[in-house]
Amino acid sequence: MAVNSPKSEASRVFVSNGDFEQFSGPVDSGFPSEPGRWSGNPAEVVEEADGNRVLRLLQTANVKGDGGASNCSVFQLVDLSSLHRQWAADEPEAQISLKLSARFRRDPAHTDAEYPKLKAICRIFLFDAEPASIGEQWPASAREAVALGRKHARIKPGQEPRTISASCLLTPDAKVALISVAASVGSESTTPVELGGYFVDDIQLTVIKQPKLPVRFVSQ
Repeated sequence: MAVNSPKSEASRVFVSNGDFEQFSGPVDSGFPSEPGRWSGNPAEVVEEADGNRVLRLLQTANVKGDGGASNCSVFQLVDLSSLHRQWAADEPEAQISLKLSARFRRDPAHTDAEYPKLKAICRIFLFDAEPASIGEQWPASAREAVALGRKHARIKPGQEPRTISASCLLTPDAKVALISVAASVGSESTTPVELGGYFVDDIQLTVIKQPKLPVRFVSQ
């Protein structure tokens, strides 16, 4: 007798300009206060020889403009209200997660020898909070996240582009997601650090719904 097991479902969540094809030039500075736009540390969208546009991370900075920093981060807030309605995140028989992925590339640059620990980072935070309040208290507000996921990897100059992804569970109380891509030098600096040739493209957010299969105990 055959038994059909419940299957996983996956669907893309809208990320505004996740492929960076809608504009070119500098990214807005500072922390985003509302969903739907990229902003953060010094970065720009550039057009490559084949016409494809990518995000270039330029230098480390503190997104609040005070003190030192170890990374260059670009952020976007994503409203989760429609996602809850569509996927019923409070269903007890399902486990729902969010996966953030981005493709990183590192071109050779004159600063490569100075920063051997330079790494690419994907981060996703979920908050039960109003979007504007997250930036007002950042980075302390990161500790108030109801869920988070983080993944990093070191990419050598000239290496093939690499996709990095980070995941976290979607909780019923999560109102907004904060997604971030970054390049980090691995140590705090009081002055900006030029990153050289760090590029990001194809940022995607995916919701994955998996059934909670019952666990069966067999005694012997």
